[in-house]
Amino acid sequence: MHRESKPVSGRIGEIRCWAICHSTEDEKKVELAMRTLVGDGIGFEYSSPETHFGQPMTMISCRVSGKRAFLNIIRRLPLEQIDILKAQLEERFDDDSTLQIRFDKQFAYEGSLYLSSLIERDSRKRRDTIDLSVHFTTYPSRRENAVKFARKLIEECETEEQG
Repeated sequence: MHRESKPVSGRIGEIRCWAICHSTEDEKKVELAMRTLVGDGIGFEYSSPETHFGQPMTMISCRVSGKRAFLNIIRRLPLEQIDILKAQLEERFDDDSTLQIRFDKQFAYEGSLYLSSLIERDSRKRRDTIDLSVHFTTYPSRRENAVKFARKLIEECETEEQG
């Protein structure tokens, strides 16, 4: 006897966004690129972490939370990027039900959002990115439920776009 899967309920907790600003970059331009992702009215934190080679750099970060903040980010993506994100959802979730997404920093500075490739996890091949981590809490709490819940929310955005 085949049982239909129950709808997954959940919520979105903290959404962290960060980017590295290299010494050759303007911090305000990196912040502007990040605003393409998270919108205006968000405060940013600046820190200067130690680097392996003593190169100066600044980490710029911010935190937002909740379903509305997540949906606003997804709505900023072109439809073809939403399709790519949906196709890669499984690979982009870690075991703690956190969705990891990287966006191309240069495109964001120019006002467009494009996903950075999963292949670029190797830091030697990685382009400059804006990193986003979205923590999902689902009931029951399992990684596969977080993936289902995220997919449901993303599909709601697509329905809004088409309607």
